[in-house]
Amino acid sequence: MNDKKTIFSFAIIFLNLFIPCLTAGNKFDGNYKSEFLLPFNKSYVGEMKCPSKLPIKVKLRVEDNNITGSISNSSNCPNYQRAQIKGEIDDAGNIVKIKFDHYDKKWGPKDDAYKIEGNLNGELILKSKQKRMYKNHMFFFTYQNPLNRNDEYINESETSNFK
Repeated sequence: MNDKKTIFSFAIIFLNLFIPCLTAGNKFDGNYKSEFLLPFNKSYVGEMKCPSKLPIKVKLRVEDNNITGSISNSSNCPNYQRAQIKGEIDDAGNIVKIKFDHYDKKWGPKDDAYKIEGNLNGELILKSKQKRMYKNHMFFFTYQNPLNRNDEYINESETSNFK
């Protein structure tokens, strides 16, 4: 009887020491994307050939509550809304910390988006510093499955809503 307990104890110790812990990861881990048209006050920039609605793409990757990603403008109007994004989410998917590192170091931090507020599963708000150029804009993310199987749509129905 003692031999069985000893063998069982050694087996438990062996399994705990030599088999690595398997982590399930965060339920929000993955890639997220949103594309929308951001209303833009062209008269503020003068002679530049900018559209009245900038086509914006926001991409985020979430790993263990850490966010990395980018925001970009795909029009011929250079430097507006272009930045690398880093931040954190909580266990419920709420963005708790976010930082934009703008490509245009002079005007980007003064004029462009500086913050995203909201939850990855719901409505988010892209906050802009220069309200004369861009108003705060509501958008939604779509979860991107890298294997393209069983894609889960978070909510993209109002991505291009211009209220």
